[in-house]
Amino acid sequence: MNITTISYSESHEQFSEYGLKLWKKAGIEAELSEGDDPGKSYDELERIVKGKLASNQPPDSVPVSQIDKRVETIIGDIELCAAIHDINAVGVQVGLVAYESAASSDPRIKAAYDLKMIQLKQK
Repeated sequence: MNITTISYSESHEQFSEYGLKLWKKAGIEAELSEGDDPGKSYDELERIVKGKLASNQPPDSVPVSQIDKRVETIIGDIELCAAIHDINAVGVQVGLVAYESAASSDPRIKAAYDLKMIQLKQK
C-alpha cells in the first residue's frame, strides 16, 4: 500500500461569551513526500489542528460562571414578577398574610404587598 495523502480534523463544542454553544472545527490535509513516515506526519497534523482549536477558545475573561449568573438573575426576576402577580391576584385580606414574610425580605414585594393591603382594607 502506498499512502500519498493524509488528513486530520477535529471538532469541539465551546461556549460563546453569551452562553450559546458553538462548534469549532479544524482540519488539515497533507501530501506525503517519498520517505515520509505516515505515522509521524499524522501526529504533526494532529498537533497543528489541536493547537489551532486551542487558540480559538473563548477568552478567560468570560467564564461560564458569569453566564450562569446571568441566568440566575433572569430566574430571580421571573420569581419576583410571579410573586407580585400573585399578591395582586389576592382577593381577601386573609389570603395576603401568606406573602407577609416575602414582603419583609424584598422592598419591591413589600411595596406590592402594602398597596394591595390598602386596596383590600378599602373594600
